[in-house]
Amino acid sequence: MKPKIKMLLLVLGIVLVLFFLGFYNILKIQRYRIEVEEIKQPVRIALITDLHSCQYGENEQQLIRAIEAQNPDLLIFAGDIFDDGLSDNNTEALFRGVAEKYPCYYVSLTLPI
Repeated sequence: MKPKIKMLLLVLGIVLVLFFLGFYNILKIQRYRIEVEEIKQPVRIALITDLHSCQYGENEQQLIRAIEAQNPDLLIFAGDIFDDGLSDNNTEALFRGVAEKYPCYYVSLTLPI
């Protein structure tokens, strides 16, 4: 195989890997424990961020089950829950699936660029 074709295939492979990693939507759960002396009762907060209107199962059931498994006292939605280029249907399904089960708070912040 010619060196130019090998180089082209290598570059194409790298581009495909980067493309895949950039659009791969895996659900990640990260746990933190913060102790504050003034708060006597434990509070479990689920912070949900950067969903970008992506789909996590039919009617967002994968995400809803993951939230329920954490047994949170309240939910906070922050950072890019919606995406300008995608339909809001997935995010709306998530909100419908959790709104009656948990107190929900949404942080909306737009900074001038």
